[in-house]
Amino acid sequence: MIGRLAEIVLGGKVKKATKYFSPTAVLKATRHGRTNTVVVTMGKPNYQERAFIKKAKAAKEPFPIKKIQMKLFAIPILIGLLTGIGISQPFPLPSDAPSQMIVQSYAKAVALWDFTRLGKPAPLGFRLYCGEFNQQSPDKLWNFYDYMEQVPDPAARSWLLLSLITSLMKDYSPSIHVRCIVVSYNSTGECTDSLKGVPACPVNVRFQVPH
Repeated sequence: MIGRLAEIVLGGKVKKATKYFSPTAVLKATRHGRTNTVVVTMGKPNYQERAFIKKAKAAKEPFPIKKIQMKLFAIPILIGLLTGIGISQPFPLPSDAPSQMIVQSYAKAVALWDFTRLGKPAPLGFRLYCGEFNQQSPDKLWNFYDYMEQVPDPAARSWLLLSLITSLMKDYSPSIHVRCIVVSYNSTGECTDSLKGVPACPVNVRFQVPH
């Protein structure tokens, strides 16, 4: 299993790969930057991993969890700017925009997307990955995502971002640039995986802040 995790993170698209053996034991491999340095650790889950385990239990996911969980280096399809009092709209916000443009409640911010199967296998649902905007590899080819939320509903076309945004603000700062992606998944993998049998990816992904 250690070799498999190392292989995943050395493949170029993944920063961290985690195998959940039980609610109290995880094995993970983390790649540092764009080098070939990989650190493998096994032990009790950290705060983020405990949050994932809680959601897995609620979804009645059996342990050990079959699918290896991955924290991506990924090309963004959704970009936003957060401040201590709001989330910008539209995205991205021009650098010279007046502050009044961002006085909107991030608590109501949602991600929306469209989806068409395009002849590919059906998804089981969607996953939203969000992270601090400047979390990038040294060559700026890949972005890091700190948090993931799973939407186990293939009919879903929107998701409230409050939990993801709140977690990022706790980790970084009340004033933070945020970058997110939305991917579909099924039992084979995610739409961004180079695997036969994965679903098509969502399109027309955007933020919306209801007034």
